[in-house]
Amino acid sequence: MSFTLIPPQTCCAFFPLWSEPVGIKRGFYTTFLDSEDGGEQRSAIASKVTKAHGFTVQTRNQTETSYLRRRITMYVNKVWAVPIWPYEMELASEAASGQAVLNVNTTVNRELTAGSGEMVILRTNYNNVESGEVSAFDGNSITLDSNLSNTWPAGTKLYPVLRSTLGTAVDLEAPTPEHSKVQFEFVESFRSQYTE
Repeated sequence: MSFTLIPPQTCCAFFPLWSEPVGIKRGFYTTFLDSEDGGEQRSAIASKVTKAHGFTVQTRNQTETSYLRRRITMYVNKVWAVPIWPYEMELASEAASGQAVLNVNTTVNRELTAGSGEMVILRTNYNNVESGEVSAFDGNSITLDSNLSNTWPAGTKLYPVLRSTLGTAVDLEAPTPEHSKVQFEFVESFRSQYTE
């Protein structure tokens, strides 16, 4: 019997609106105990730094808007896979279906870790994605724990994944009848499930 992290149940792979802030925050979950004389004691709830990733999405048409609305409604309290946009990598060569090794331009300063459930996601558009768990990596390659289901051409973008919950989502605005705009903040999730 053990506990494992709940895998992502959906993905938010819409590119951010780069003209607005795209940020990554880090922090510790802590509790505070205040005394009557004004002193305080801080206790860590988790020993790991928690990340949050905030950005704005603007859809390009009604199809994208409907897709995004359905995702927000259906998965509002679920675990999401969110690409960490500033850590973009690119396939240096084709990644064929059935292979587990991805040759990339660089993995330097991408905060990748191996063997701890960390994932990467390949993306061509908001609804054409594939992800895999990182089992090993070096400066120019990433080995996944399982083989790819699809073939991805050289130049395809990939990103580390933030396994997260939807912290906040500002209501969808409609700058035009065909476009919608929403600001997200995703907070890293450590939700676990019991397995035998």
